[in-house]
Formats: sequence, C-alpha cells, structure tokens
Amino acid sequence: IEQAVQAGLDWLIPRQQADGSWPGGCESVAYTGLAVLKLETHAIEDGFDPLDPTYPYAANVQAGLDYIMANANLVPIGPEPAGNPDSNGNGLGVKFYACWGSHEIYNTGIAMMALSASGHPEIYGDILQDAVDFMAWAQADPDCGLHRGGWRYSADSCDSDNSNSGYVTLGLGYAASSPPYGMNIQTPAWVVDELSIWLDVIQDDVNGDGDDGGSWYDPYWSWVNILKTGNLLYEFGLVGDSISTPRAQDAL
Repeated sequence: IEQAVQAGLDWLIPRQQADGSWPGGCESVAYTGLAVLKLETHAIEDGFDPLDPTYPYAANVQAGLDYIMANANLVPIGPEPAGNPDSNGNGLGVKFYACWGSHEIYNTGIAMMALSASGHPEIYGDILQDAVDFMAWAQADPDCGLHRGGWRYSADSCDSDNSNSGYVTLGLGYAASSPPYGMNIQTPAWVVDELSIWLDVIQDDVNGDGDDGGSWYDPYWSWVNILKTGNLLYEFGLVGDSISTPRAQDAL
C-alpha cells in the first residue's frame, strides 16, 4: 500500500504548476482542491499537520491552498424563503472558481473539502464559514417544485441534480466534521431539512426494476449509477439517517 501511495505522489507532485494549481482549465480550482485534499489526508494519516514544515509536501499543500484562496469570490447573500443562510451576519458568502461562468458549485464544494482538512481554522475558518453560508443561500428554494432542496451548476437557480448536490454535501460534510478533517462548522438545520426533501424526490422507487433505491440525475432523468447513489448515501448521513433507515438500506 505504501508503495502504491508513493507512486501516486510521484505522479501527482510534478504536475503542480508554478501558481500552486493542478491544471484543469476553468475547473482548476476543483482539480487543485482534490489534489490538496489527498496531500492533506496523507499528512493526517502519517501523523503530520498538513502545513507543518516537517511534512514533506507541506509546501505543495500551502501553494495549492493559496491558489484556491486566490480564486475566492465574495457574494452578497440574504434571507431565503426556507431560512437565513447568513450565519455570521456579515451579508456575504464565498464561492470559488477560476473562470466566470464555470461550474461554481462543483468547484466550491471541492474547495471546501481542501480548506476543511487543512487543520488551520485560524487561517481558513472564517472563509469556510462564508462558503457554507453561500451553499445554504445557493440551495433551490421551496417554490422550485421537484428541484427543491438540491443544487445545480450555479447558485439559487431553481434547478437541481444529484451530481452537483453530491459535491455540495461533501463540502458541507467536511466543514461539519471534527478535526483533523473538519472544523465543526455545521450546516443550518433548515438546509438539512430541505435537502432531505430532495433526497426523497431523487431516489428511485423500489418497485422491482433494476434501479431500485438508486439515485436519479434529476427529477426527470433517471440515469441511475453508483456515483450518484454514493452521493445519495453520503447525503443520507448528512441529514441524520442511520444505516438502518429504510431509504439508506434501499440505496445500499
């Protein structure tokens, strides 16, 4: 296993760019976030603080986090029909993207994971809180019909799919986790309640077909696969379901 890990690191590290990113065009925040997250979890598993200079890849982690932070964008936010997303009262959320109009929800969810696992709330805690607030603000509203409670490519679009929503919940889940992987920044209860409604819509009914219990892509396109059903299971955990909850059993 250690040899396999090292082979992956030997492939990954030389591909980091001078600006701290891993190249991915307009999705480079997401590419960088995933690479940084893996370097952080590797550090944690080996007993290091990811930014401790004694960790061999600390400089790579810091450069990647600097790139992510350089692509943070402030968003004015305010009360939504389901609740107030502005938990710290500063009137702002934060989203991450390298190009205007790119997949801001994907990029932001992955950036949140990398910030969460940095192990340094004194540096990244405030901006992570604003990213959680942004995701709460970006959620599809109660008047969005079957799309209610999910997320799409851009914020507050009254349109949802369970690929984007899965990356949102990964970001929220990491933020809410305890150290060393998270910063105990909790998702607002009303966001969780709205998400639970979305999950009931997006899960395939158990009626004897081959997709029973899996996750649809959106309310009108079944396209069930393991990726989105894995998202569904993670989402069930975030809203408080246990392994014995019937809909979680159906997904399993």
